[in-house]
Amino acid sequence: MKTPSTPIFRFTAVLQLLLALALLFTASVTPVAAASKCADTHTVEARETIWRLVKEYGIPAARIAQANGLVRPYTLKVGQEVCIPPKSAGSLGDAVSVSVSLTTDSLTIAGSGFPKAHAYRVKVRSAGAWSVLTGELRSGKDGLIQRTRYKLPDDLRGKTDLLVCLKDVGTNAMSCFTPILQAQ
Repeated sequence: MKTPSTPIFRFTAVLQLLLALALLFTASVTPVAAASKCADTHTVEARETIWRLVKEYGIPAARIAQANGLVRPYTLKVGQEVCIPPKSAGSLGDAVSVSVSLTTDSLTIAGSGFPKAHAYRVKVRSAGAWSVLTGELRSGKDGLIQRTRYKLPDDLRGKTDLLVCLKDVGTNAMSCFTPILQAQ
């Protein structure tokens, strides 16, 4: 007979408690959207991943994950309602004016209308490969980016098929530009 003082009773009670805790932690709970409101919602269908949502809505995976309380690996379930945050949060809007010029060995960026006091990483893509240029690009308190020249790495020198992207350090939002080739 099991009584509270017998080892088998204590073992059974601990086992029941562990089982209850395991069920609690594995239960599907719909996460509450982050402070930002949803611009759209998406119902997950079979074989959809967060990367498909990134492609469809143009929102970085980190922002979709944050809005939905997801952690890596970003696993979605069929039927799950996913909050799609607004595009404008952290991305460059229509008010931004950017000049990106290219010479054989350097890239020059200047602009206005940027969010005030923001930092960006400069990424360059050529033939499918990405390079991150050294040093952050920063907008001032006036929203201006002063003319900034970057020396191109050896593997990018002389190439004219470059795509230049500014990746917001805070939000990971990225906006890309095609540079204008300058005569030397």
